[in-house]
Amino acid sequence: MSKDYQQIAQPSDYYEKIIGLKKAEALQASTFFNLPDSCFVKRSVVAAILNVSSNTMYLMEKNGGGPNFSKFGGRAVRYAKGDVVKWINEQKS
Repeated sequence: MSKDYQQIAQPSDYYEKIIGLKKAEALQASTFFNLPDSCFVKRSVVAAILNVSSNTMYLMEKNGGGPNFSKFGGRAVRYAKGDVVKWINEQKS
């Protein structure tokens, strides 16, 4: 993965080239705050927004302390954008 900052033209390029997200996830991360509050995103997208690893997100899910999440199909963890934003605002105190 190239870390050449001169090649970053769009916000999604940052998430794709620097953070290492897949293209679809990079687009979600770059437009995260424009999404509807009810939109669900993957753990990796939320990890990129919070600037933590996916493993840290997993530990938050397991031990509590992170944003609320939902499980779909018993395994797929997704975060509602509104819950993530609410959690971020609560951390500002």
